[in-house]
Amino acid sequence: MINSTKSLDCENLNKLKQGSELALTFFYNKYAKRVYAMAFYIIKDRFLAEDILQEVFVHLWNCRERLGEEKELWLVLYVMCKQKSLNKLRSVLRYKKHKEHQVDQMQINESFVENHFGVKDIKKLLELAMAEMTVMQRKVFQMSREEDLTHAEIAQRLSISPNTVKNHMVAALAILKVHFKGHEFITITVFLISVNFF
Repeated sequence: MINSTKSLDCENLNKLKQGSELALTFFYNKYAKRVYAMAFYIIKDRFLAEDILQEVFVHLWNCRERLGEEKELWLVLYVMCKQKSLNKLRSVLRYKKHKEHQVDQMQINESFVENHFGVKDIKKLLELAMAEMTVMQRKVFQMSREEDLTHAEIAQRLSISPNTVKNHMVAALAILKVHFKGHEFITITVFLISVNFF
């Protein structure tokens, strides 16, 4: 029985080297579960283990002409699977470390911005300034900054003239300048572009 199995393996190995897809299917059916099990044991992720399984047999097909008849094919697959699994694991760990560093950096930057530039205080000043605007001034200001509309587009939307829109915008910015006086460390223009008001 063992000799018969070895004979069948040798026969299919020769066919595989000659480019037989049926021979590849024969070895896939025989070893796929073992390759998957080893990949999963190393990487602990079934989706990545399935990827590695496919990569192993694609690699086997691509290097079929260099396979030696004296080698046990399972040993070849074992080495391929181990190498690919460890490479994938290292790649995943590097990616996770990179993402964790990015998250930490974002938290540090956000904390720095809020503490150093007083963003929370500035938001409060903005709310106070907008509370002093008339309804139309506030509406024009929000449509300009939040919806990025031009004066002509605002005028059409509100059924008023572009000149009236300009006057409301000038009045709104004048109120803002009063409230932001003494906060020279950050310009109103930059702040208005980067902050969501509501």
